[in-house]
Amino acid sequence: MAKDVEENAEGGVAEDGLVECSATRGDRTVTVYLDLGTNIEEAKGNFGEDVVFDMYVRSCKIKAQSQIRSAIDAGADDDAIVADFSGWNPGETRTSVRDPKTEVQRNLAKMSDDEKAEFFAQLQRELGL
Repeated sequence: MAKDVEENAEGGVAEDGLVECSATRGDRTVTVYLDLGTNIEEAKGNFGEDVVFDMYVRSCKIKAQSQIRSAIDAGADDDAIVADFSGWNPGETRTSVRDPKTEVQRNLAKMSDDEKAEFFAQLQRELGL
């Protein structure tokens, strides 16, 4: 059965409801297969509606926190992040809110002096300066 489970569990919930879950510590990886059901009704029947809803809320919160951290890392200001989350849908992929000036500064910090000089020369040519 383990071989069938591995083949079915790739990419999410398999037909039998088994989901592959792995964790690694150091050089050790342990994989288990969790019977989570094949749909929301089975999940509610197996674990109870309160547990399913609580896990949904936790998952959404973690996803939103990750997206907020990405926006902070991209240099977005607080108001832009808050505005970007109005009408947030956990099923949608977010495009990060990026401040172009911050991105340029971040990239410049990674460049050597020669790379910066070439970059500025290229900008001047493109802008006709």
